[in-house]
Amino acid sequence: MARLKPEVLEYLQGYALANEFLEAERMRELAWMTHEESRAVFDQLCEVWERSGSKAGGHLDALDELRLLALLVQRRAFELYAKSKGLV
Repeated sequence: MARLKPEVLEYLQGYALANEFLEAERMRELAWMTHEESRAVFDQLCEVWERSGSKAGGHLDALDELRLLALLVQRRAFELYAKSKGLV
């Protein structure tokens, strides 16, 4: 098996730490969410799919843009977490 470069290993460890942090945040938010709030989130997700998904003619470019924005937000969260831990 190939050995990972130290930079790659550090990069992967940073992602693992950031994922733990984001999961803890998500669970903290979900713990306080009421049934009505969770249903509203679900309904909003379904609405987005209906408007931009395959049933709306497959506006896949719009979905790609939303995914890109979500990834940029996640990357920023990773950077903030890494800075808070002195990793960067």
